Amino acid sequence: MTSDSYERLRERLEEQLRADIELLQEAHRAKLRALETVARARGELEGRPGAAAADPSAAPATVREAAPVAPAPRAAPPAPPARKNRGAYEIHEAVEAALAKVGETFDRNDLCAALGFVPSRSTLYRVLGDLMQERKIDLVGAASGNQPTRYRKLATPPPSGGARPQGSDAQTRD
Repeated sequence: MTSDSYERLRERLEEQLRADIELLQEAHRAKLRALETVARARGELEGRPGAAAADPSAAPATVREAAPVAPAPRAAPPAPPARKNRGAYEIHEAVEAALAKVGETFDRNDLCAALGFVPSRSTLYRVLGDLMQERKIDLVGAASGNQPTRYRKLATPPPSGGARPQGSDAQTRD
């Protein structure tokens, strides 16, 4: 590298530094204006000596002379509601009740919307498996990519406790 190219690169770097410092100063002035606007809206600058005389658009001589502005404390985001521990039987009963609220075919998201809460994944799929074994629901389509597994409700068979249908006695008697 020749001394001429070194000097040109150094001058460009100095120029970039000055431009960067000006951008930082402008950003600082914008923050000061915003702070003053908020303080005035809250009425915090009313009656303070020198508050109106301070010109936030006046640039400080250097970046070091600018007083750092303390960031406003952020409010902590609200904590998510604590997950209620439910027994497996409670989830099973809630899912069976929610089946009445979903359409003929449904997926996990439909079921959770009908439940009003999101049970743990393992519990929900265990209950869905139980309902499939009980022949209350059936699998329509397996999950594929971003498509969830689809289920359908099955018609509940009449109770088969050995009871005869009504009117069967009249037919067998002579």
